[in-house]
Amino acid sequence: PTWLAIAAGFTLLVNWLSTFLWQVPLHARLQRGETSAINTLIRSNWLRTVCWTIRAVLACLMLLVAMQGGK
Repeated sequence: PTWLAIAAGFTLLVNWLSTFLWQVPLHARLQRGETSAINTLIRSNWLRTVCWTIRAVLACLMLLVAMQGGK
């Protein structure tokens, strides 16, 4: 179904945006020696973890649908 592909695409978009707009700057702060960014980085990774988990579930659902002949 189309909604599965859209939902999977949305989770990928959220992951990319989180990575480039949030995680990359935090890693840059760490490289500059700002150890205070460590806890923020760890907490902010939960968004990415949840999105990748949802994406995996959606991929399994798409596979199941495909194995059933697209019904």
